[in-house]
Amino acid sequence: MSFEPRFSLASSLLSETGTDLWKVHSDVLERQAQGEDILMMSVGDPDLRTIVRVVEHAVTSLYHGCTHYSPGMGNCICERQ
Repeated sequence: MSFEPRFSLASSLLSETGTDLWKVHSDVLERQAQGEDILMMSVGDPDLRTIVRVVEHAVTSLYHGCTHYSPGMGNCICERQ
């Protein structure tokens, strides 16, 4: 089985114009490095802090042995409080 990376459906609009999508990404990085205030919406790490309870849940899950990928459909863990 091979993996072929795919772009979002919205990015297909750029490909129809013959635009190289990775060039758009690298151009944005270059412009940011030059100090331009530009918003990149391609790939990368968000500049938002992770919510504390999400971090705590992740750490607790790791301590409980949840160290592998989850099923594609997710895990259904329901608790009544």
